[in-house]
Amino acid sequence: MKKKVFIIGSMVILVVIILALVIGGMQRKPQGSIQGPEDVVPSYEVLVQNLTDEGYEIHEETNVFDCDVTAKRVIATKGKKYIDICYELKEEDVEAVFKKYLEKYEDTSFYVLAQNGTFVYCVSDKKTFKKSGFTSLANYGQQILR
Repeated sequence: MKKKVFIIGSMVILVVIILALVIGGMQRKPQGSIQGPEDVVPSYEVLVQNLTDEGYEIHEETNVFDCDVTAKRVIATKGKKYIDICYELKEEDVEAVFKKYLEKYEDTSFYVLAQNGTFVYCVSDKKTFKKSGFTSLANYGQQILR
C-alpha cells in the first residue's frame, strides 16, 4: 500500500513539474520577438530618413490639431500617400489625441489608424507603412485596419 501511494505521489509531482515547465516556457518570448511599441514603430529619425529617401515631403509640427497637446508630429506626404504620426506624447494625452485622429481621418481611406503605446498614427497605405520603417502591425492599444 505504501509503495502504491509513493508511486502515485511521485507521478503527481512529476506531472506538476512538467506542467510548470511547459507553462513557464509558453510565457517567455522568443529572442528577437516584439517587446513593445518601440519595437514596432520606427524612431523619429528612422521614419524621417526613410521617407525623405523615398521622396516624401516632410512637414513637422509641435501641436496636435486644435488641442493644447504638444508632441513631435510628423506629416509626410507623396501624392495621395501619407503618414501622420505623433511622437513624445504624454501618457495622459494619448486618448485625447487618438480621438482627434479618429475625427480627422474617420471619413478617409486609410490603411491603419492606431494608438500604439504613446504613439498615435494614421498611414494611408501598406507601402508607406513599410517604407516608414514599421516592423509589424502588432499593437499595444487601439487600432483600426482597413
